[in-house]
Amino acid sequence: MYNKEGYYTSKQIRSRHPDANAYMIFGERSNGKSYDNKEIVLKQAIDVQMIDTDDVLEKEKGRFVYLRRFEDEIRFNKIAKYYSGKVGRARTMRLTDNEYDDIKPVRGELYLSNGPDIDAHKKIGYYMCLENEQDYAGAALEDVDNIVFEEFISRSRYLDREPSKLMNLFSTIARRRDIKLWLLGNTISKVVPYFTDWGIYDFIKQMPQGTIKAFYIPIPDKKGQYPYGKETQERVHPKRREHYFKLAVEYCAPSPLMNTLIGEHSDSLNSGTWQTDKQPKLEKGYNYKNDKLIYRIVFDVKERKYLAEYRATGKSRYWFIYPKKTEIKEKSRVISDIVKRDIRFTTSLQARTEKERQLFSEFNTSNVFYANDDIGTEFKQLALNYLKLKL
Repeated sequence: MYNKEGYYTSKQIRSRHPDANAYMIFGERSNGKSYDNKEIVLKQAIDVQMIDTDDVLEKEKGRFVYLRRFEDEIRFNKIAKYYSGKVGRARTMRLTDNEYDDIKPVRGELYLSNGPDIDAHKKIGYYMCLENEQDYAGAALEDVDNIVFEEFISRSRYLDREPSKLMNLFSTIARRRDIKLWLLGNTISKVVPYFTDWGIYDFIKQMPQGTIKAFYIPIPDKKGQYPYGKETQERVHPKRREHYFKLAVEYCAPSPLMNTLIGEHSDSLNSGTWQTDKQPKLEKGYNYKNDKLIYRIVFDVKERKYLAEYRATGKSRYWFIYPKKTEIKEKSRVISDIVKRDIRFTTSLQARTEKERQLFSEFNTSNVFYANDDIGTEFKQLALNYLKLKL
């Protein structure tokens, strides 16, 4: 949803799902997602701090956590730039009735300030990185009501078991309180561990732009059991609501404002469609099944399966990769992100035989073709993130 100026507003997703535990919002760059979120969480935090009272406990609420993935992303200069600048300072002045004109980071905390002069009595939030999630395990953060995870979608690298780390941090901060988690991202890759781990990938890949949808992710009980099953649901009975983590998702409609970005990904950057790279493909109309099949591998990564077939035509040899839509057969050679005590399974291109060593040596960009650009982009990102294969 966009306001009359043409910038994104989260009013619709919040009004439809006020009881959501988390809001996941993704779309094109620079459409106003971050600006909208700053308006919400900063206003809530600043309103509390501007209350005229001597009761210290009255001000120990309404704060937020600004979260990034890596420690390098929360360096002083990067945090300062995120909240300052002409627009940032104007916002701070408006929200504080011109009493303060800036927000300053100080050793993991955020304070209202006038220029360089920080008001130590006006703490509005914190900044953290998920990489150091364990360091916050014993922290007392009962004053936090919002966690904002910026750029949760990455084109290249995620942390090991990242969704679990995020939920650990969420639990540390919430401590059974009703707080909001915000996940803001750009549509640069569908290979996102949150989509897979939370059981929403199949929904996301079919989701049209401009859609808002709620998902209910089951929560284990104290015994580690799931009373109503492990499957993510699109709706649950109100009496069962406490057994689920509610995630409201919005795939932003294209912005009405004109972008002027050019280049290979201009369609995605200008409209918010999922970003894909040009991939090597067989000539249009070419029937690869007429070529001799020499070897076949199944890639099974994050519940997505692909067939990689090594084929020959005359003196030409090549790998062809396309989605596998059937179950993996018992004798199949499998490369997977799951470790198994089975000689057929490996977690990378680890050759088991001399024949495999020779074939795998030809598994390079110039000798691999894909069914289409989307399949190739997704496969390469999965291979890089979960199999450490750079193709």
